[in-house]
Amino acid sequence: MKQWYCYEPAGENKLRLLRVFGDAPSAKLPEHIKGYPVWEIGAYCFAGTSHVEACMLAGPGKSGSEKMSFEQVKAYLQHENVTELGGKYLQGISLPDSVQGLGNLAFYQCSCLEEIQFGTALAQIGSDAFMNCSALKRFVLRGGIADKSGLRQILAQRSQKTTVVFQKTVKKNIRPEGENGKTQAFPESGMGDAWKGRTEAVLVYPEFYETYDEIGPAHIFALNIDGEGFRARQCFQDGVVDLEQYDRVFASDCPAESEKTLCQIAMNRLYYPVQLQCRQEQSYWRYLKQHARFLGSMLLADRNLEWFYWFGAQGLFTQEQMKQFLVEQTAARWTEGIGALMQYQNEWFEEGNGDEYGFDEF
Repeated sequence: MKQWYCYEPAGENKLRLLRVFGDAPSAKLPEHIKGYPVWEIGAYCFAGTSHVEACMLAGPGKSGSEKMSFEQVKAYLQHENVTELGGKYLQGISLPDSVQGLGNLAFYQCSCLEEIQFGTALAQIGSDAFMNCSALKRFVLRGGIADKSGLRQILAQRSQKTTVVFQKTVKKNIRPEGENGKTQAFPESGMGDAWKGRTEAVLVYPEFYETYDEIGPAHIFALNIDGEGFRARQCFQDGVVDLEQYDRVFASDCPAESEKTLCQIAMNRLYYPVQLQCRQEQSYWRYLKQHARFLGSMLLADRNLEWFYWFGAQGLFTQEQMKQFLVEQTAARWTEGIGALMQYQNEWFEEGNGDEYGFDEF
């Protein structure tokens, strides 16, 4: 992967990144440029339109540190087959652990950006850092659930439904065992070894809406907030996620949130049950039992046989539901899914009663 960096000093012995050029829409940024740590992502760094006037340039084979105009930078790179990483081109970004701040409108109009990875040091978030990032639905935090981070400040700028993955990094090429001896799968990302880590928790934050009602002739307005996603975003203590408080929000979610969102919240807390109290665990299982038909169809639509098997092995799906799932996947002509469901059904329900099923029956 080829990348070039426009930067400037950001104080003594640290740098501010101003613009990035690359040959792929997903990028992993370095912790150091020219031997100095990348401390901040500058304002408009990945925005749809550049706001850089002058900068220093670093990249393959370039050792100088003279300041250049941005027009000179583009002229210098015109034969390098690289593109400005920003706007509609950028799809995924891995920020280095050294980054502590995001400038104002850092990702402005990155409408195709789906995922951002960052470390626990990132705590200073500029205003409207993610404005018009309509596809951004997932953050991966390189840190544990008990680590202090700037996640609350990030979530405060995202009213849309957002998934946060907490990953403790591990030695490369080792696949650690998870809860109950399960081997954890590494997330599919295409961003390299930095993504290899043990997933400790996955939290889903529902969407919320802000509206204003005029309550007086002097243009006095009252703020209304709809959706429990706002309350879920307040579940922090001194920069650390308060999971007990987060789990308690679930009970009040039920009347307002969609069935899909609630199933996602519950299944992620049960599959990664870090700090999960018995009472809340029972609440999550109760909800999924009541909505098992929907959950099973959702997992199969995502081709997620690993999670389907795990929940099914806990007794979540009935025999009748399994038959319905088989009919659905036969109609979808998903051969792998049909074979797996027949195997699961025989394992969970058919032992000892002599019944056998074949493809022709569906």
